[in-house]
Amino acid sequence: MMAIFGIAALVLSLAGIHGTVSFSVGQQTREIGIRLALGAQRSQVVRRVLRQGLVLTAFGLVAGLGLALIAARFLANELFGVSAYAPSPYLLVGGILALTTLGATLLPARRAASTELTEALRRE
Repeated sequence: MMAIFGIAALVLSLAGIHGTVSFSVGQQTREIGIRLALGAQRSQVVRRVLRQGLVLTAFGLVAGLGLALIAARFLANELFGVSAYAPSPYLLVGGILALTTLGATLLPARRAASTELTEALRRE
């Protein structure tokens, strides 16, 4: 049962991260258009958006790891055959979340950087 709930929580967090990051990058389309109009290269804009997304991901992963270690102390008696502090589950879930954020940031950033300048500036 705990594995099913864990997988469900992971899927829900992936959907939430993807939706939030995609929306955030979509909101920056006008800013990206202005940067491109002022002479920024498309690759610079995409790198900037990726950096923003990954910095937020790093903060989230550090906070989540801290909370997970606190929760592991209370759930240690419920686990059988595995240590509550084994690094592999933490690394696996953190890697999946980081890759999801990378994908959720990269696709809308590339789409926004490839739009025409006039179209990007007309958006609200």
